[in-house]
Amino acid sequence: LHQRCHTVYDESGLPLRSVGTALDVTDRRKAEEGMRINLEKYRALFASFPIGISVTDDKGNLLEANPESERLLGVSAEAHTDRKIDAREWKIVRPDGSLMPPEEYASVRALEGGEVVENAEMGIDRGGDDITWINVHAAPIPLEDHGIVITYHDITGRRQADALLRESEERFRKLFDSNPTPMTIWTYKDGEFLLSDYNTPMARL
Repeated sequence: LHQRCHTVYDESGLPLRSVGTALDVTDRRKAEEGMRINLEKYRALFASFPIGISVTDDKGNLLEANPESERLLGVSAEAHTDRKIDAREWKIVRPDGSLMPPEEYASVRALEGGEVVENAEMGIDRGGDDITWINVHAAPIPLEDHGIVITYHDITGRRQADALLRESEERFRKLFDSNPTPMTIWTYKDGEFLLSDYNTPMARL
C-alpha cells in the first residue's frame, strides 16, 4: 500500500484529527518489477551478444553500441556515439575494395527509406591491408525519436576462405592444363568431366 496522512488543526493550532489515504499499488509494483527484469535482460543480451549492434535516433545519431560492435568497427563506445551513421570518419569499402559513399551504407538506406536492408556486405578499412568484412542488417525502430537498429556479423574468415579456395582452384587449373600427360577427371555427381589441354584426340573421344 501507498499511504499518506496529514493532521487537521483548529484555529488555536491544536490537532483535531488525522486524515489518511491508502492506495493499493500492488499491480503497479508488479509492472515496475516486470519492466526492471526486462531491462536487465535487454542489457545483458545487448552487452554479450556475439553480433555487433548499434541503435540510432531519427536523425542518424548513434545512441548505443555494444562491445562486439566496438570490436568490429574499431571504434570505442564513446567515439561511436559521437558520430552519425553517415559521418566522414567511417572508412567503408565495397566488396570490390572501392570506397563506398555514405548513401550506399545499409544504415543510411534503412533510415532514409524507412525499410529493412538485409545482407549488405561491406568492409571496415582499418588502414593498410587490414579490412574487417561485415554483413549488415538495418531496420527501422517503431518508437518515437528512434531511428534504426543495425547489426553487424563478422564474415572476414569466410571471405578469406573463399579467396583461398579460388586461389587453390586457379593453381589446380593451371597445373591441370599444363600437364603434358593426357588427363581426364570425371565428376559422377553431375556427370561432367574435365579434359586437360594436352589430351590427345583419342582421349577426348
